[in-house]
Amino acid sequence: MKRVLSLVLVLLTVMGMILGGGIASAEEVSPYKDVKVKRWSYEDIKYVTENGLMTGTGDGIFAPAETMTRAMVVTVLYRRYASLHDLPKVEYKAIFSDVKADKWYTDAVIWAASNEIVNGIGDGKFAPMKAVTREELAAIIMRYAPLVDIDTDVAEQRADITVYSDYGKVHDYAKDALSWANAIGLITGVTKTTLEPRGNATREQVAAILRRFIEFDGYKYLLAYNAPAGYSTYTEKDYPLVTDADIYVALDGDDANPGTFEKPVATFERARDMVRELKKTKTGGITVAFKAGNYGRLNALTFTSEDAGTVDAPITYCAYGDGDVIFCNGVIIKENEFKDLNESEKSMFDPKAVDSIKKVSLDGKSIELNSRSYIFSDTGVCYEARFPNKYADGTDNSFKDFTTRYEEEGKAESEYDTIIISALAKKAADGFKTTEGMKVTGMLRTGWFFDTFYVKSYDKNTGMLTFDFSNPANFENGFSLEQYPLAYEDRMDDTIFFHNLAELIDTEGEYWIDPKTNVMYIYDPKGEYTIADGRSFIYLNSGAEHLQFAGLEFNGSTDTALQVSANHITFDRCKVGKIGGNQAIFAAGVNHITVTNCEFYNFVRDGVHVDSKTNVYELVPGGNVIENNYFHDFGLPNFFATAVSLRDDVGGRIAHNLFVNGSHGGVCYSGIDNVIEYNIFDNMMYNTEDYGAVYTAHDVTRRDNKIRYNLFMNMQSGAKYGIYLDECTAGHQVYGNIFYDIKGVSVVMNGGRDNVIRDNVFINSSFYTSNSGLYDFIANGNPEEVTGHYNYADYMNNKPKDGEKGYDTWRVRWPILYNINFDPDKVGDNDCAFTTVNYFENNCLVNKKVEPYGVSELFGVFNGNIECTDSENPIFTDPTHGDYSIRKGVDFLDNHFYKIGRY
Repeated sequence: MKRVLSLVLVLLTVMGMILGGGIASAEEVSPYKDVKVKRWSYEDIKYVTENGLMTGTGDGIFAPAETMTRAMVVTVLYRRYASLHDLPKVEYKAIFSDVKADKWYTDAVIWAASNEIVNGIGDGKFAPMKAVTREELAAIIMRYAPLVDIDTDVAEQRADITVYSDYGKVHDYAKDALSWANAIGLITGVTKTTLEPRGNATREQVAAILRRFIEFDGYKYLLAYNAPAGYSTYTEKDYPLVTDADIYVALDGDDANPGTFEKPVATFERARDMVRELKKTKTGGITVAFKAGNYGRLNALTFTSEDAGTVDAPITYCAYGDGDVIFCNGVIIKENEFKDLNESEKSMFDPKAVDSIKKVSLDGKSIELNSRSYIFSDTGVCYEARFPNKYADGTDNSFKDFTTRYEEEGKAESEYDTIIISALAKKAADGFKTTEGMKVTGMLRTGWFFDTFYVKSYDKNTGMLTFDFSNPANFENGFSLEQYPLAYEDRMDDTIFFHNLAELIDTEGEYWIDPKTNVMYIYDPKGEYTIADGRSFIYLNSGAEHLQFAGLEFNGSTDTALQVSANHITFDRCKVGKIGGNQAIFAAGVNHITVTNCEFYNFVRDGVHVDSKTNVYELVPGGNVIENNYFHDFGLPNFFATAVSLRDDVGGRIAHNLFVNGSHGGVCYSGIDNVIEYNIFDNMMYNTEDYGAVYTAHDVTRRDNKIRYNLFMNMQSGAKYGIYLDECTAGHQVYGNIFYDIKGVSVVMNGGRDNVIRDNVFINSSFYTSNSGLYDFIANGNPEEVTGHYNYADYMNNKPKDGEKGYDTWRVRWPILYNINFDPDKVGDNDCAFTTVNYFENNCLVNKKVEPYGVSELFGVFNGNIECTDSENPIFTDPTHGDYSIRKGVDFLDNHFYKIGRY
């Protein structure tokens, strides 16, 4: 899988082909008789020729398919180095017996040997006329690289070439060099499974490799495909020890101490109180440093205006720098606490699994188990014993097409507490020993999250499940049955599974808690387990401004971990995880929230949620920044979870974040002038049927947001979108993004207008609209549905009115919002609400085409797009044989694509 590295790296430069042109025109004349303009290597050969690196073999011939000799290679590198450093003539030395003083390659070979670029083949020989092999070429270039200030010792610039079937043919001296060359995209596989290390390199191949290498000068690629954490060369920054803190805190401290380094205090609360006192006498900022250790519980520590800093004198609570500083509100269970079952207990479980099941009593552990008391192992969230074993991720045997809406005359919608299951689902349920305490989870009301309902009763004769709606846990998502009744819209593609029965434990990490005995049973326990069981760690009340938290970790909460109601708050290098509550960070009605260099993991609902209080009408920027963070392994199937939610903001920035393995979306946003850029979204939405890695909806007046220079990859199949501009989304710009292997749909516009989709690359990924939206209602003779289903008129009202602040500014900036009409007879006019005026221009689709459905109605402008297959594409070197390196034919207008990822 790691060979995808070279593909990912080169994808980052594809857009230059589109943004800057560069595909050779039909009128261009090749400088060589045997190199046609359309040949895959033409631009590379042209490049090395124009730069004096390689010349033809005579009589206008380049001989692209002939092998390159060892003498030719070092001569090319000598010429390149000479062009950079004005190299003096080399003094001849008889280093190799087969390199004489009067040959065209003599100076180059002597120079290369003197700089330890080449070592010869043994017996004092160089073999100048011997064809250079691919592994030799890698070794030579890697030794040459430091001479042009390229660091080859970066650990992340190594690929796992053991994945190639012929790895055993690589000589020991070349293994590191080939791994390096493969990682940075110089030498990729000849096929998907073979590297051919001892194969001869042709002249055109060398031309392509040299060009890639030269254009690599000065670049440090920011992506390396090492799942799940190493998508970029990002490494934790080394921060110096905090030796000048005003107050120190340590596990072995005492709150009676003065808080010096030698005599630290013991608690966060005491440190906060000391800051309050110190503020009365000290000018300038104040720093509190925590020495390493697990400080245990931190429950609802509150900060008020009494704790505030200022813009010039912030208050900082940070790690001292000698290790992890952890606050844990969960209950820790060690592996050695688990015991074997007795004979009577074994009868509750599957006989095939019983020998692997262990138990631990939760008595005396001060745990108040509730619907948010999730259990986390060292590797992620544990799951209640379930059947089938896997959630609906596209690869399991979960139950589909087996729910129907049960209707009974005279019942209100809210009384539809019953569904009928059939076929395989019924067969499974009929075999259960008991249904007492059983839960059913499935997409029973919507397509974007799973419901979890307790079973009240089950009738094996009819297959009828009746749910216990008296349990408030059934409605934690906030959607009532009046809004979304069971089997909403007669959904027949729902997925359901059963859980919370002892007999279902049969897979590693599954657990069941006996409510009668308060004993937890778990399959094959390993390592340490955390049961989330605590309130919020910190409350930042209104007025507690200009506070900074750096290098601290918070885990194990059943509530929102960090609650923010103050402006000018910064979280830097913090780590938040194992959160069963609503959010890791929740900031409501505030501005100037900065979250940077943080890691968020194992949160079952939202990661960072910022509801800005920006004055949207006056277009005042909120100053909220979420940048360079790592969100991974988050969300559960029965919750609507998004890594970042930015609501009603102006000028917010979500950039350089890495989103990996999320059951739902990466970014949900609304507002004006927000920018979402340079992020990576990988393996998202594997537990939803109707959402996007980036999602926004429902407002024509929230405009001019930009989604650019992002990488979307490895999305699951189904209605799971890369970018989803849902109902009536308008005025958004989507450009410069790369979509790779999106099995669902890369970009969807569902009834919006004035959106621009341009200069994107879609590789093995589709683009289409699932619903051409407003036009459909007109075409079907139902214009009244526009104000019903889409609430379009209501959305149009969400703007300043005459006499309100911002009215004049908005009229000048978006006149269409004040001139729109709802006359169905004027469809096609730009100012008609039913005209979907969108733009899809200058995009490149490789191995996929735009679906024909709705295109003519959806787009006002649809042109300049390139559709091609691997065998005919104008971008890649030789994708038919697995070479996805870029045919670089132009000078790029910018280097945006090397910036994707964390930095």
